[in-house]
Amino acid sequence: MRPPRHQRRTGVGQRGTQTMATQGEIHMSKQPLPFDLQEKVNRLQALINQIQQVNIQGQRFQLDLADSEQALKVMILMNPEGGVFVSIGAGIQVEKDIPTVIDELETKIKFMQLRIKTLGKQEQALTERATSLQKELKQAIPQRPS
Repeated sequence: MRPPRHQRRTGVGQRGTQTMATQGEIHMSKQPLPFDLQEKVNRLQALINQIQQVNIQGQRFQLDLADSEQALKVMILMNPEGGVFVSIGAGIQVEKDIPTVIDELETKIKFMQLRIKTLGKQEQALTERATSLQKELKQAIPQRPS
């Protein structure tokens, strides 16, 4: 019988077997982990989840950045005397002059670049913490022979 899904994600397997799937897998004996080690395993899994979430956010910003940069290129090629319609919500569009739209896009691009840089630093810091915690766990948990 398989354990409930929430137990599989936290690393608790059948008959008390502990396993954790990370870059360097840690295999546990059939004995339950001491509380402090289980807390570290839980913290490591939480860090891995945070890393994934930050990575997803960064990818979304990268896509938005590419779209905004493409829109800026189009705006620059247009006649600055004209106007464009800009969507401001659910099916609502307003006309704006091209220099205003260009300024708004440049500001948006700078913000996204900064956010992507910040997310990269955040991901790096989380990865370093996860790696450090993983090393601690590898030292504290006896390895099962292969």
